[in-house]
Amino acid sequence: MLISNALVLGTFSKLNKNIKKSERCNAMASSGKRINKSADDAAGLGICESFKAQVRGLSQGERNTQEGLSLLQCVDGHMEEIQKDLQRMREMAIENATNTRSDEDREKAQKEFNQIKENIKYVSQNAEFNNIKLFDKDKKLSIQIKYEPFIYQEINLNELTLNSLGIESDNVLTRDAASKAITSIDDAILKCISQRVAIGSDMSRLETALNDGKNTNSSTTASLSRIEDIDMATAAMNLFKSDVLVKYTNAMVFHANQDTNNTMKLLG
Repeated sequence: MLISNALVLGTFSKLNKNIKKSERCNAMASSGKRINKSADDAAGLGICESFKAQVRGLSQGERNTQEGLSLLQCVDGHMEEIQKDLQRMREMAIENATNTRSDEDREKAQKEFNQIKENIKYVSQNAEFNNIKLFDKDKKLSIQIKYEPFIYQEINLNELTLNSLGIESDNVLTRDAASKAITSIDDAILKCISQRVAIGSDMSRLETALNDGKNTNSSTTASLSRIEDIDMATAAMNLFKSDVLVKYTNAMVFHANQDTNNTMKLLG
């Protein structure tokens, strides 16, 4: 009797062990992950969580960098618009810097000249990105581009108003005023070009940072996958084997119980 009980208990122990193994294999096959809880691989889980934190940080850094690029593209687009307006103002100043223009011609030209200045004024006062004014005053922005703290890309946005461009009082009502306007508008165009060059440099550096971040993110994700993910073919095979073992040991338990019952009947 003791032998039979020992056999039943041993078979039950094997059954429980195989059931747990089957459950683990099933969890792996369902999730595609080798590590689903700390009991699966405590050390591996710690490494995986560290990699996951890095991946999340890198992904956010990529989004920050992309937002920075979008901001700079917005800035450059508005500056291109202002530069075109300045070019038109220069043409008008040259056109009116001659004594062959009548007062009526100059007054008509001045109306367009003023309208262009109003366009520039409107852009400088209202152009914004995500509620950030772009040209109202000088400002410095810091773009967090990495998952580590204090890894910034600095962006300088310069004031681009009629006053900062030096054309606020320009007019083309007289030959002398138009001649003077040519000089100040030339300076304004050069200032605009210089700022666009700086913006282009900032964009280039952000694009480099974005590509670096993507490469690092990709390699970190690959490292995480090698530790955490499971080969599905192997997982399917292990699941099949564990299911067979569960059925086999379950049958052993049944037969052991039958043997015990038969023995009891003989003794009874």
